[in-house]
Amino acid sequence: MPDSQGTDPASAPKKHSRNASYNRTPLARRSTRGPLDADDPLSASLVSEASNVPVPTTPFSPPKSQSQPPEHPLLPPSPPPKDFAYLQRPEIFHPLSNIDIPPPFRTSPHDPPFTPTTPLPTLLSTHNYRLAAISAATTLTTTPSLPPPHIFSLFYTRLASLTLLNLTHIAAQESKPLEDIHSPFYHDPRTGHNILPWELRVLVVRLQAIAYGDLKRAVVGYYDLARDARREIQRARSEQGDVEVGRVWRERLTECGICVGNVLIEMGDLGTARRHFEGLRRGERDEVLDGRLAMVCLRMGDVQAARGYLDTGTEGGDDDRGEGTKDVIRPLLSMADDRYEDAVEEWRALRGGKWDTIATQNLAVCLLYAGKLHETSTLLSSLIDSGHSFHTLTFNLATVYELSTERSRAQKLELAERVAALMKAGGGGGGEGEGDEGATMWAERGNADFKL
Repeated sequence: MPDSQGTDPASAPKKHSRNASYNRTPLARRSTRGPLDADDPLSASLVSEASNVPVPTTPFSPPKSQSQPPEHPLLPPSPPPKDFAYLQRPEIFHPLSNIDIPPPFRTSPHDPPFTPTTPLPTLLSTHNYRLAAISAATTLTTTPSLPPPHIFSLFYTRLASLTLLNLTHIAAQESKPLEDIHSPFYHDPRTGHNILPWELRVLVVRLQAIAYGDLKRAVVGYYDLARDARREIQRARSEQGDVEVGRVWRERLTECGICVGNVLIEMGDLGTARRHFEGLRRGERDEVLDGRLAMVCLRMGDVQAARGYLDTGTEGGDDDRGEGTKDVIRPLLSMADDRYEDAVEEWRALRGGKWDTIATQNLAVCLLYAGKLHETSTLLSSLIDSGHSFHTLTFNLATVYELSTERSRAQKLELAERVAALMKAGGGGGGEGEGDEGATMWAERGNADFKL
């Protein structure tokens, strides 16, 4: 019976259906040969070669014992060497002229005359600092591939020689290329030590402060050096190393403390300098520090405090380092109190001993303040005759000439010739407080030494 729409169910189209194939037996894949397989000689040779390749019988991964790292691992590669050639540039070094040298000192007393080609140790041992400075600069600028220690040694010789020649302003400018001597660039990457010599670092701290016109920079620099010294002292203690090494670094630490105090005095901050020197005292009495504190108090005008430092501790110079320093300072207290007659007697009592040179010069100055100009000139001239010619001596004698006559320039030139003749004869050049050994050295003198 047709449906309501008139459609015969028998005549309706059948839907597509999938017949189950589980009753079918799968056919085996037949071997076929393509066009590249038929009679191909390359394929045959490859098959034959592959059959001849030996099959490894050991595993590809090494045994566990072989994969472990060796007992002695390889050290890291050495860092590349640092280049310090920038310290050898010719434009760093200033030319040194003879215009600031009195004519009698412009010729060398040695036969044959010393020149910049004379060995540097010879120039230094004979106090020829100008030639030594020229020689050091010449070696630096003309010798390539110098090892760093040699570069630093020559650079220090140059700066120190200029300083000894009272050419500090030139040395200050030439110290600038070193820049920050505390930077990691100057540290050994393996040990952490600063590779610059200690003497060079101490000198450069002050010179760079002068070059940049900032003495506070020197205070900071000396504190940085003190920190390095403390680190080395701690390292010597922890490693139980050489006792001598620890002693050297303790002395260097004390040196830094003294340098800080000196800079504070130069800055005019006498109160801070006094407190600083007080802080350097470690409980026991130190005659050297007591003497420094007394001098600071004298600069401040506090005579009573200065006398207090001299009255404490040992008497008569029993301290091994002080060696009677207090005995030399005591007459200064009398001079500070305007008691020149008492000071004269105290200076006279010190003559004839180890302080003879210092006592004689200070006695002459004391007599000058007492109005005895002729006696002052006689005493200072006697020191020249005995072979001494240090800076304060010639300067004071030149001052006496200026106070005595209007023809002082002629007398000062005569004094320069006199000192040069004594040096060339082997009997002059001694420094203040030096003995006969120091008095036999030739030492260049500048116009400032004679107030020319």
